[in-house]
Amino acid sequence: MLLSTTRPHIPVAKATLQTSSGSKFVGGMPLGSEWYQVFVNDVLKPEAPLLRPPGMKMAEALKSIIAWPCAQVRP
Repeated sequence: MLLSTTRPHIPVAKATLQTSSGSKFVGGMPLGSEWYQVFVNDVLKPEAPLLRPPGMKMAEALKSIIAWPCAQVRP
């Protein structure tokens, strides 16, 4: 479950964790130690903003691999 990056931290999507390896690249950027690579299975809040890449919405990430802050990922 992906939680919003702003308060209140509400569920915005259901996702599958792909990797936490900081050396992996997602969208041309390395994940680093604070991010997970996830596959977005289902979108709960289409208007939720993505941080990577900026300017995109969660609706655009459906069935895609994105980077999401590890602090905002729940089982």
